[in-house]
Amino acid sequence: PRNELLDPFADDNKPDAAERRRRLGSKAGKHPAPGINTNFSFDMVLGYQALVPGTGMVQSYYLLNSRQGHIGMDRGAIESMAQASAASDEASLDFQVITNTGNLYAYTTSSEMGRVAMTLHKEGGGLGRDFDALEGGDWFETTFKPTGKVRDIGRGLSNKPYRSVEYAGVDPNSGKPLKVWLANPDFEVDFYSVSYMGVGIVPLPKAGVQKLVTRMEGDGATFELSYVMRKQQTFSGAGYKDMSALMGAYGRGAPGGF
Repeated sequence: PRNELLDPFADDNKPDAAERRRRLGSKAGKHPAPGINTNFSFDMVLGYQALVPGTGMVQSYYLLNSRQGHIGMDRGAIESMAQASAASDEASLDFQVITNTGNLYAYTTSSEMGRVAMTLHKEGGGLGRDFDALEGGDWFETTFKPTGKVRDIGRGLSNKPYRSVEYAGVDPNSGKPLKVWLANPDFEVDFYSVSYMGVGIVPLPKAGVQKLVTRMEGDGATFELSYVMRKQQTFSGAGYKDMSALMGAYGRGAPGGF
């Protein structure tokens, strides 16, 4: 029998590779882009810690809609990630959403303009984060190789650590070495890419599976999953004035996407 720790794609109980790939690929492109005034719901929280050069240690979390692929950040998540207050005397940053198509919605309340929202559009247009993940998954499987190292990282839904396998490769943007730790998730998502700060679910289309990125190391920075938990939370964009429509192209084309 194959050692699944060193070959985490192996699972004799799954359908054959072609069927797995077809089933996984069917998740892509199934969700329309939401409007800025949408009522967003989230059913999971993923905590993470990061060591970033020039910033130091950061501990924060993000909210996840596992059915539609939206990622949310309430004020607590924003402040712990930025290590700064999300409010001033003039305005407050209420919430942020990275939609399933890759756009960032930023909701603020100001004394001068009231409740307003801004859209930052993902560089490269509106293909959607799921299609980007499909392409990225193919590239990862071709480029990255397992090192044989195995370790326990974070805590899953059952409060047990994720048994993770290290893969080594090269960052396609910087050309520098990059290490990624993958584990078998104990939850499923109905969307392709639901990761933030380098940790979360990603697809590996050739293997026909979804994997959980529990740790990423590269260029002096480290991002690591701390915990996964189920928690219901909602945010309503109703009543926020869409400033993007009034200001034209301002804020579009944020470099690097999200």
